[in-house]
Amino acid sequence: MIRFSRLKEQKPTRFSGGYIAKDLLPLINEKVAEARQKFSATYQAILQEMEENNIYLLNETQLNEEQKTFCREYFSNVISPHLVPLMLRKSMHIPFLNDNKIYLAVRMSMHKKAVPGMRSCRSL
Repeated sequence: MIRFSRLKEQKPTRFSGGYIAKDLLPLINEKVAEARQKFSATYQAILQEMEENNIYLLNETQLNEEQKTFCREYFSNVISPHLVPLMLRKSMHIPFLNDNKIYLAVRMSMHKKAVPGMRSCRSL
């Protein structure tokens, strides 16, 4: 098995199945696009069914003060004790990631103006 990111660096060699590395990228991209489309359709169907049962997903801008207080306290008391921050640098070897765990990576940088696709962190 070869990682997707390595395919771009590969010289044209044959893999099992007779594929050439550069020919695999369009096939992989097609499969990813299909998976994204299926995910989106499924997600929208789930949201619709939830709304039909009076269940709504809210973001931080849609919460009232009581909900914000609950979220802050829940995070502080239940979630925060299970978080372990790791600061990584280019010179560091990334530690082995265990299965059955949830990971979140955040890239921080010093930019004076907004970076496309990035969102500022606001407190609730």
